[in-house]
Amino acid sequence: MAALDLNEQYKKAGSRLAAIQTYNEIVQGQNQLLSQQQSNLEPAKDTSLSPLSNVTEQRKRYQRQAESQIEKLFNLSKLIPDSNYTGKTFVDSSQIIRNTFVETLKTVESQIPQLLIEEMLRQLGCSQEQTYDTAVFNSNMGIYVPVESVDLFGYLKEKPDTPFGKLYYEKSKVNVQKTPFSMNKELYNRIQNPGVSYKNQYGQNYVGQSLQNLFDLTYETQDQNGNPGNFFKVVLKNRKDNKNLVGQFITDYYKTLQIFDTKNVQLQLMNILFGATSIYLKAGVGEIEDANYFQKIMARILGLCFDEKTEIDVSGIAKVAPLDGIDDSFFELTDVDLRQIENEISNIKQGVFEYEDCSTIKQPFNVEEVFNILLQSLDVDNNDSAANEKILDEAIQAIKSKTIGPTFEIGGKIDMEIIKKIPEAVFASILSPKVLLPFFIMVKALEATQNNVNQTILSEIYNLETFTKKYRTFTIQLLSKIGALFVKTLRDIIVRDLRKNLRTLTRELRASQTRKRQAIITYLLEGAVILTQLINDYRQCKFVIDDILNIIEYALRGSGRPIPPFLLALAPLRDGFNNERAWLEVIQNLQKLGVPVGAMPDGSVNLYMLSIKAQIDGVEAERNKNGKVEFMAPQSVVTPIGITISTPGSGIVL
Repeated sequence: MAALDLNEQYKKAGSRLAAIQTYNEIVQGQNQLLSQQQSNLEPAKDTSLSPLSNVTEQRKRYQRQAESQIEKLFNLSKLIPDSNYTGKTFVDSSQIIRNTFVETLKTVESQIPQLLIEEMLRQLGCSQEQTYDTAVFNSNMGIYVPVESVDLFGYLKEKPDTPFGKLYYEKSKVNVQKTPFSMNKELYNRIQNPGVSYKNQYGQNYVGQSLQNLFDLTYETQDQNGNPGNFFKVVLKNRKDNKNLVGQFITDYYKTLQIFDTKNVQLQLMNILFGATSIYLKAGVGEIEDANYFQKIMARILGLCFDEKTEIDVSGIAKVAPLDGIDDSFFELTDVDLRQIENEISNIKQGVFEYEDCSTIKQPFNVEEVFNILLQSLDVDNNDSAANEKILDEAIQAIKSKTIGPTFEIGGKIDMEIIKKIPEAVFASILSPKVLLPFFIMVKALEATQNNVNQTILSEIYNLETFTKKYRTFTIQLLSKIGALFVKTLRDIIVRDLRKNLRTLTRELRASQTRKRQAIITYLLEGAVILTQLINDYRQCKFVIDDILNIIEYALRGSGRPIPPFLLALAPLRDGFNNERAWLEVIQNLQKLGVPVGAMPDGSVNLYMLSIKAQIDGVEAERNKNGKVEFMAPQSVVTPIGITISTPGSGIVL
């Protein structure tokens, strides 16, 4: 049956996992008590962290489900620590997940181009067969795309030879017709040479992977109407077959680039977590506000669920039903968001960072040291996961070593934040000028083709906030699909660890069932010897007991309804009562009531929980020894046509 409430399902799963972990801990403690042996291995304790931005009584869906799937799954993973089997602590497990996410970047890199093309075409509202007409453009005017529309982060202002520039721009120098082409560097070069086109400098137009001309590119300081500003003037070229397909243009262009760059993901990750880029570039208040707005919206998008999708997407560009709760208010900040951004601005100006539950301690952030460590990635292949993990580890260790207060706690929180923020960093790294350029070229080319007039200026897109609001479908769909790739990775980790964690429980369940059957057989054989004595003793008090039982029974009997006959046929599928399962249910119910069920503060076993288990085991042992069922099968009914119909019988459990 489909889940009616996602949060309730996660709570149920978390409750079940916590009960299983407590079960394993108590069984381990029981075995230690019985063997009178003390072990130095202490079971890992459940760790609970207060959620960020815990705003209650919100009406919008995105506010009710603020946590992303990754955060929810990560919280579940904390309930199944691997310490019983490998000796790993929670911090070790967090680092394993973090490093696995870094390795997942290789999978993400291979899927990003196709996802990007699909979502761009979806946003453009056309299929790959949609065409644009270069004839409507005056060759001297072309298409004017504001630089700020493609450079949403404002990074094209920075030189490529600075520490930041080396991390942001491509590693290779600009080399015409060499794939992958360093387009971000070339866009910077165009800005440094106003009025000089790509063709003027290199003697040819920019060509795609197919070696067909795509466009010529020039940086201009005014548009076709003489309005001042910063513009990329793009003159589109006809393809050889004169069939200018939008899908072909975008695909042909992207195949000349390296869209995904691990070092850029690391750079974005450091900015999202610590404001590193803003600190290094001495960003203004407006730029910091815009970056933090974008981070808030990305977190909301990753908290969305797509269970309500009712339309099957078979073409890759088909429209999907909009999610409830996604309206203009989805992209507006709350008062709490604004206060958090104000605090973040203050921290960045001071060069520090902090976490929600450690707000009294501001941690210093040495951005130069971290950037120098990240620069090691220039000598590492983009697909070398192990080397990239090592570089990220070194950067994190440098941050931890400078912290004021409990380094262990801060280190654990940093690892958790990295896990949750990697999808955001991947998406932010994709929104670079070289990736957005063909999108805005096609936006204006289609507009001009449809209207048969020269295009207007894209003045409405000038930062991350305006882009996110204007192109919400693209933002939501692409980011959520990237997040889903990491959700799958985390789900696989949880399933792997859960299987190992369930071994103790499944072994005990099987052993308990075997012991129960053996005990019943033994007690039945022993009972045959004293059968006559039992009956005699029983008859001596029969009437008294019957009288007492009748009084109680009539007082307590309700209006019970018989079980439908067709359901009784399913009875053989039931496994029967099991004391181990019963104990697990008791643990779960006690947890709901807030009763402490874990180990004692000194790490010793909880004797109260063992006493409950002893009671359950004692009751089950008695039932195994003396329990029985007396049953009377009623006479079957024979219909006039000769068909025999069984009727339900009645039995008594003793």
